[in-house]
Amino acid sequence: MAPMIKVNEEHATIVVNGSEFTPNANVHVTFLVGPKKYEVDSPTNEIGHFLVGEPGRHAEGRCLVIARDEASGRSAFGNTRVLQPLGMPHDPVVIDNPPTVLEPG
Repeated sequence: MAPMIKVNEEHATIVVNGSEFTPNANVHVTFLVGPKKYEVDSPTNEIGHFLVGEPGRHAEGRCLVIARDEASGRSAFGNTRVLQPLGMPHDPVVIDNPPTVLEPG
């Protein structure tokens, strides 16, 4: 069977539950929102299951989740509905014109 993931949002946590991955191996999980990404690794158990729980915050859009079996190279995909990982980088804030400071009087 092909690897599978199920992505749930429980309170303020993103839960990624994987099955059918290589037993006792490593899975690389990538969270993507536009050009931004956040990555974590998780070991699988003796039957090829893994579980990742990441604290979340509201996303600017849906967050694509990719779980890649590092032993076989096979991947599974899912997405969140409203959350992205708390560790996801924020967009930089660009100030075009600095504020004008007025003197009293």
